Amino acid sequence: MKQPGSISERLFVPVSHPAVPGHFPGNPLIPGVVMLAQVVAAAERLYGGRARIVGMPSVKFLAPVRPEQEVLLLLTCTMENMLKFECRLGDQIVASGGVEIQMLTPQHEDST
Repeated sequence: MKQPGSISERLFVPVSHPAVPGHFPGNPLIPGVVMLAQVVAAAERLYGGRARIVGMPSVKFLAPVRPEQEVLLLLTCTMENMLKFECRLGDQIVASGGVEIQMLTPQHEDST
């Protein structure tokens, strides 16, 4: 099967997101796990549901992201089962890393 190339999407976490009030009161930041959930969802869309995430061998958070800031996600297939991602706020990389995937067989698709 031909591997997808890349995807770019805008990530936006509203101030009303449930994770925002507790992270941190008076100085809200988007938790890394919220950003990573959006990376996972984008990777699943890139493969049209034919792959699942099995690991993130490297992830770096380089700068804080606040609610209501629009982040550009760039997700690129680098090897058969590996993706690279970058999250950018303007010209600044705020997060980057790798995503390991496993292609699903028709048997796996029925059980997910």
